Amino acid sequence: MFEQIFIIILEQAVVARFIHEEILYMDSTHIKENAKKRIFTKDMAHKEAILYQKRLEEEINEARIAEGKRHFGSIIRQEVVERKFSVADPEIGYYVKTEREKQFAYSSHTVCDENGFVLDVMITPRNLHYSRMLVPQIERVKSRYGVAADAAYKTPWNAKYLIDRKLRPTFPYTRPKGNKERFKKKDFDYDPYYNWYLCPNDQTLQFRTTTRDGYKKYVSKSFICESCPLLKNYTESQKHQKEIHRHICEDYLDEAEHLRHTVYNREKYKKRND
Repeated sequence: MFEQIFIIILEQAVVARFIHEEILYMDSTHIKENAKKRIFTKDMAHKEAILYQKRLEEEINEARIAEGKRHFGSIIRQEVVERKFSVADPEIGYYVKTEREKQFAYSSHTVCDENGFVLDVMITPRNLHYSRMLVPQIERVKSRYGVAADAAYKTPWNAKYLIDRKLRPTFPYTRPKGNKERFKKKDFDYDPYYNWYLCPNDQTLQFRTTTRDGYKKYVSKSFICESCPLLKNYTESQKHQKEIHRHICEDYLDEAEHLRHTVYNREKYKKRND
């Protein structure tokens, strides 16, 4: 009933031209549940399937066939994980906020327009990752121009989904993780023509295969890396090999990163934070 009332009021705001859907602003926040975090049961549960799982699997198999390799057939895996369920409310998710702070909570996923009008709200268990909510929420709102969202939504498939629908992704800068002394993925140049990566020492990482998770694997030559003076900056692998994984949709993420530097994207993302 509350959602029906919300939609009726929203439709009136659209007719009155209060709402502008040229750009959508997306974010999520957790809602702490009034449930004791130490009172729970443990059980095995199927991990939630991604909404676009079937299409992603089709693209993975198309890539495999183009490489002259056998396709995986159906890649849908009913992954089972152990989860904690609150005795008071089994629908909430167990949320690890920090190493010391853990709690049961929901997530409120909200979409707003340029003027701050709320266009859509979805509530999920807190342990469902934000990035999985971009596609279903855009499908519900059906915007026309662009989407501004934080780093949690910044995935290759989300970038592809938006660009394919002529929606402009507005994502923030993502700080590289890991050892600061190691070369990051951005330090390796990708060459789409030869389908390889070039390392900072001008050696190639050759393409090997496309994995079940949709990543193309590139591997360096161990006999070259073994004597490289920069080896310690590459990897600690006992095989003296560096591996780079590139998602089959990463070209779209590269385009989103290119758009990040434009004046338009910077202004829109700044407004999102304001």
